Amino acid sequence: MTTARRSARRTLAGLVLAISAALAFTMTAAVTTSASAAPAPESTVAAKAPRAYYGAIAMANDGAWGVAYDYRTRAGAYDRALKGCRKNAAYPGTCRKIGWVRNACGAVAAKFNSRGFVTRYKYGFAATKVGAKRKARANFGGRIVTWVCTTR
Repeated sequence: MTTARRSARRTLAGLVLAISAALAFTMTAAVTTSASAAPAPESTVAAKAPRAYYGAIAMANDGAWGVAYDYRTRAGAYDRALKGCRKNAAYPGTCRKIGWVRNACGAVAAKFNSRGFVTRYKYGFAATKVGAKRKARANFGGRIVTWVCTTR
């Protein structure tokens, strides 16, 4: 056998050993990692998840409004907003749901006719009160009637 062939065999044998060792190390590391990465208990996971706070706005034709914030459900927030609107409105039957938010802010801008009734409205929501008011008035020009922000 020539010296070149012996050298090539040694190189090939060394390469096979290196690959085998690397593969064995990778498999051991994978088993160790998967065993140590056990899922956290449910109570720990639930404690880290942010709580959902809901808010809602309702408005009547005469511009009366009702708001609700920091409710556990969207339906609960809407119910409270409608109740507040009906309490303040001259025409309680005209109260309707305008919009809702979760861990954010919402605002309503409206235009009124000469008799004081709402002719058009626009709802906007954002992470901040200023942003929500800006979105409600964007390309609209009405005046802000009300706004609501929840805990974040």
